[in-house]
Order: sequence, then structure tokens, then C-alpha cells
Amino acid sequence: MGRDLYCTITGMRHGNAAPPASEGDFRTVDLPRPLTELGVSQVDRRRKLLGERRYSTVISSIAARARETARLVTKRGEDCMHILPCLYTPEGPDGDIMERDYQRYGSKSPSYYLGHDFDGVYSKFMRVAGAEIAPFVMPEGDLIMFGHTPFTNLAVLGTLRALTVEVARHIADAILGFELPEAGAFTVYVKEGEVVEFAIHG
Repeated sequence: MGRDLYCTITGMRHGNAAPPASEGDFRTVDLPRPLTELGVSQVDRRRKLLGERRYSTVISSIAARARETARLVTKRGEDCMHILPCLYTPEGPDGDIMERDYQRYGSKSPSYYLGHDFDGVYSKFMRVAGAEIAPFVMPEGDLIMFGHTPFTNLAVLGTLRALTVEVARHIADAILGFELPEAGAFTVYVKEGEVVEFAIHG
């Protein structure tokens, strides 16, 4: 798509979520976690900050808390959005490593995780997610994706790279250095195939 691309891509983290209802396999107990009342309030405040933009494409992680956040922000049902597993912790050995890292490091910026990416799983996540999301980006469209930290930032940067969009070093560093808070959001603005602005909402 390259030089013909004019669009925005917004990344948003889900709001505060309930703890796992039981013990067991990580994915089994983590995926169903809903937003708490605090989480719903956080998302509502962020929605107001984002304004009434009508997004051309809505993408969400498969986790319940991300899907609920997407519904609240966009006022759309899940039949009007794309639910993609690539925005969530992958299954298999890569996911096991990521879960181990999260238990060890906690909530950190994407750049922190990339700096400790001794197994290459975060770089791989960025490439895979970017390749899967890139076809959903529409010229002159506004895409919003709902996911998790640090994966949302990695997915946005991976998507830009998959589209061969020019990203200046300082903007890439800003995307990777920003640790999304609960219900946090940012937008990259693309003009003529180049990121011209990175904006944090709130």
C-alpha cells in the first residue's frame, strides 16, 4: 500500500478486569475475565476523550475484557468487528514464555519486553500480528484495535511495518516506550505512507 496510504490506527488497552474466577490453565481462566465496574467507568471516560469518530474497522483480542471494551467504545456488536487471536497471548511454547515473563516482570513497556526478548517471541509476535492485521487497514480509513499490554503497541508497529509505512526512529521509540494504562489509548496518523504523528489520548 505504501505511499498511497492515508489513515489512522488507534491502539487501546482494555479496562480494569476481574481476577480469574478459578485456578487452572492460564488461557482457560484468563480469557473469560470481564470488566469490573471500575473498568467500565475507565472505558467510558476514554471513549469520551476519543470523541465520536466512526471507525471504519474495529479489531479486538479474543479475551472477553477486550471485546467488552470494544463494544463500549465503538457501540457495535461483535458481528461488526473482527475478533483476532493474534492480539492475545499465543498458544504453545511462545505463550508459555510470555506468561512466565509477565509473572517475572509484570506490566512494563513493550521496549522493556523487547529488551528482554531472549527467545525472540516478542519480535515474532510483532511480525505475525502485523501481517494478520495489515489486510484490514483501509486507505483513508480509521482502524481501532483493542488488546493488552505490551501486545497492542507491538501489533500497531508490526502492522505499520507490514504495510511498508515509514516510521521515524523517534516515533517507533515512542510507540514502544509507552506502557498502556488500563483503558489507555494512542493513535498514529499516516499520510502518504509515512507516520506523521503519534498521539496519546489522556
